[in-house]
Amino acid sequence: MKKTLIPTEKPLEVHHDAVFQNMAPLTIQRYGWILDNFLEWCAEQGINPVSPKVREITNYLQDRPQWGVSRKTVALAALGHWFDYQGLPENPAKAASLRKTGRAGRAFAPKRLPAALDDTESAAFLRATTPKSGDSFPVRRKQLIQRLLFWTGLRVSEAVHLQVGDIRLDDEHPVLRVIGKGNKERQVPIADRLAMELLDYLEMREAFLDGQMSIKTVFCDRYGNPYTPAGVWSMVGDTFKSIGVEKRHKGPHVLRHTFATRQLQSGHPPAIVKAWMGHSDLRVLFSVYEHVMSSPKGVKPVE
Repeated sequence: MKKTLIPTEKPLEVHHDAVFQNMAPLTIQRYGWILDNFLEWCAEQGINPVSPKVREITNYLQDRPQWGVSRKTVALAALGHWFDYQGLPENPAKAASLRKTGRAGRAFAPKRLPAALDDTESAAFLRATTPKSGDSFPVRRKQLIQRLLFWTGLRVSEAVHLQVGDIRLDDEHPVLRVIGKGNKERQVPIADRLAMELLDYLEMREAFLDGQMSIKTVFCDRYGNPYTPAGVWSMVGDTFKSIGVEKRHKGPHVLRHTFATRQLQSGHPPAIVKAWMGHSDLRVLFSVYEHVMSSPKGVKPVE
């Protein structure tokens, strides 16, 4: 049993790797930042950070009006792991997550639909990133990672860490082998058009790297250094700007939302889309894309 800690004037110092075991590095970084922020807030408020009341967690979220629903939901997930780590019989963060719509729901902003490209914007995006004869390898690399995100729904962290061996183009049905959150493996099918573009890209990549077979990262420079998520975020934002797309969010996650929306609107079963997206729970898919599943594309009210 863990020792119960009492509030102090200084926030507790914790080891993120111990609290968030077996998680992806980016998840540990994100959850760790939230945990440190929470511990600092508890120290300032004189609140026990190990076993706070549900109301106190709600107050913490209310003190951050600049955070949207997504950020606050991630915060509850991070705090849930923190309280599980403390061995509490009842997890206050999980209790707080059930109060998003009640009186405590004031801690959450109004729910908004995910930012996704519509048909016209999608067509403009694909035109702007279409490979052209004579493109240099760096240009082709920038185009293809964006098209990969659009056609597979990968998280940006999954795309930048993709390895050459993860691309299975020789199979009857080409797939990507993806290592997602929680080190979970999944397979994502590759559309015929993307498969051809990947084949051309890998040939250009081999020539660019001058046969350096030890470099396995798909989207890398000549030294094997991969793109950073921030770099991909910037290039996607530049592409959106070039085609006049204005969204509440402008990064790679818009492409992920677009992928999910297009698959669901096309009639693919939610369970299959869930597997492609790498969600652990079907409820996550329903909570984000309920508007798509309840109103399939082309369905109109009876006149």
